[in-house]
Amino acid sequence: YVDEEFEALIEHLRCNDPTISDLEFFPETVSNERLCELAEALKANTVVKELDFVYCLIGNEGVVALASLLRVNTTITELDLVDNDIGEEGAVALADAIRLNLSLAKLNMSRNGIGTAG
Repeated sequence: YVDEEFEALIEHLRCNDPTISDLEFFPETVSNERLCELAEALKANTVVKELDFVYCLIGNEGVVALASLLRVNTTITELDLVDNDIGEEGAVALADAIRLNLSLAKLNMSRNGIGTAG
């Protein structure tokens, strides 16, 4: 996404645009910084159900933002984080958030750098 497109997407998410029920990002289209902004916009969103961040180079900072989203969002049912840069810190933050989340039914975190603590 270019900056203008991303800002427009954020605004649509904040307004609960009913036409956006799933989001799929492609490699290098969302930085950890943008992911923080996206997570904030999704906290009150009641429409988006699926998030796909396969091979987006998301690190611990981005996953911590997703964890804060999952603590309060009650509509996201699927989260795909395959093949990113998630380490133990991000995995632990996500695990803590999932304990509080009753809506997430599917989570894929395969092919990340998560050690035994995560």
